[in-house]
Amino acid sequence: MSSESIDVLALVVSAIAALAGMAAAAAGVVTALGTLLLAIFAYRAWSVARATLDAARLSADASREAAYQSSQTVIQMREDSAAMKADSARKARPYVYLEVVSSLWGPGFWDLVVRNEGRSIARNIQLHLNPEVPADEIGNDLVRAVNRTHTLTPSSHLRFSWRVSIDGADEGMPAESMASVTYQDDKGMGFGDEFLLDAPASADAMPAPTVGAEAAPNDPDPATRNIRLGLEAIATHLGELRR
Repeated sequence: MSSESIDVLALVVSAIAALAGMAAAAAGVVTALGTLLLAIFAYRAWSVARATLDAARLSADASREAAYQSSQTVIQMREDSAAMKADSARKARPYVYLEVVSSLWGPGFWDLVVRNEGRSIARNIQLHLNPEVPADEIGNDLVRAVNRTHTLTPSSHLRFSWRVSIDGADEGMPAESMASVTYQDDKGMGFGDEFLLDAPASADAMPAPTVGAEAAPNDPDPATRNIRLGLEAIATHLGELRR
C-alpha cells in the first residue's frame, strides 16, 4: 500500500471518529433536552395535582362546614319545635289556684275559692289542708268538700265556707293555713301547687260590700227591718258580681 493510500485511510478514520464524537455529543444534548422536558412535564403535573388536591381539600372543608351548619340548623329547629310544643302545652293546661275571700255571709266570714284559670278542664281536683279541718259547724261542711274530688271547666270555680270570726268566736280553719291542690288534665297528666291562705289579710284586701240603704235602722217594725236586710243582701251580691 502506498503512502497516499495510508494518508487517505487515516483521514477517513479521523472523519469517522469526529462524526462519532459529534453523534455522542448530539446524543448527550438530546438526553439533556429530554431530561429537561421530563422535569418540566413532571413539575407541571405536580402543580396540577397539588392544585387539584388543594381544591379537593377546600371542597371537603366547605362540605364539612355546610354539613355542620345543616346539623346545627336541624338541632335548632328541633329545639324550637320542642319549645313551641312545651309553650303550647303550658298555655293549654289547666291552672287551679286557691284563695280566701270575704264571704257572701257578710263581715267576719271568709270563703275558700277554688278556681280554674287554665284553658282546659281540671279533673280529679283534690284539696289537702294543713292543719286538719276542725270538727265544728264550718269544719264539718268543709271536710265533706275536701274529701271529694272535683272537676272544673275553664274559668269556673267552687266556693266553700272557710272561716268565721265574730266577737271572739272562731270556727272553721285558723287565720293562717297551708293548702295544696292536685289535679289532672284530660290526658291524665298531674299537676299540683301549694298556697298560704291568710284569712284576715285576704279579707282586709278584698272587703265585701254589706251595707245597703238604712232609712230607719232602729225602726222596731219587722217589715222595715226586713226591707233593710234585703237591701243589704242586694248590695252584697252586687258587690260580689263586681269582684
